[in-house]
Amino acid sequence: MSLPSDARTTVTAGSGGFGGVKKAVESDGCGGGGGSERAVGFVGLGAMGAGMAAALVKQGFAVKGFDVYPPACEKLKAAGGAAAASAADAAEGAPVVVLMIATSQQAEAALFGNQGALDALPRAAVVVLCSTVPPDFACSLGRKLAAQGEAWELVDAPVSGGVACAADGGTLTIMASAAPAALAKARPVLEAMSVHLYTVGDQPGAGSMMKMVNQLLAGVHVLAAAEAMALAARAGLNPRMVFDVVSHAAGN
Repeated sequence: MSLPSDARTTVTAGSGGFGGVKKAVESDGCGGGGGSERAVGFVGLGAMGAGMAAALVKQGFAVKGFDVYPPACEKLKAAGGAAAASAADAAEGAPVVVLMIATSQQAEAALFGNQGALDALPRAAVVVLCSTVPPDFACSLGRKLAAQGEAWELVDAPVSGGVACAADGGTLTIMASAAPAALAKARPVLEAMSVHLYTVGDQPGAGSMMKMVNQLLAGVHVLAAAEAMALAARAGLNPRMVFDVVSHAAGN
């Protein structure tokens, strides 16, 4: 299905399966207002995060980002965002904070560590975890945030699509799970970073489980493709020709 550039595909678990796809026009932002309602803290400006943060800037969000690699912060500034001195600085005054870092340990440190985001996160803010982490970690992190007594909530929202989709104006696929109220707060941000947004559950953990399933299939596909190309090479076929044929045939 081809979508116009100003639309996003959203699917909600229980909305009728594959027949429940809904086409939603992009929101005007968090709550539709300006000022702090459109402020987004962003932690992790690497290969994926840089493009995601830039996509938010293009959609009119006031993005303040932090990365342990200073040139990444300068790159965000050049794209129209603001550089933060720490995760806490990035989170200050932001109703939504996005984490796009490599591991669960880094996510924990970015929130609870020295100058972590929770040092400055406003009450009732939402943390959007876009990293690929174990489902159990997403579940426990959601409980840990809730236990802080600040009405903080976690949106478990891993992404797929690679660096090109992250940088291409927000064309990622996002598989999100969270309490409905938390997801409603984060939805404008999620939509600005994606072209396909799926709600796969109403608690953190389901999104990361969906990502695990996706990664399992991705790994199998890579392995099978490598074996097929090796077979073709041993048989004396031109690998470039094999790639072109398979790309336009049922083997793709």
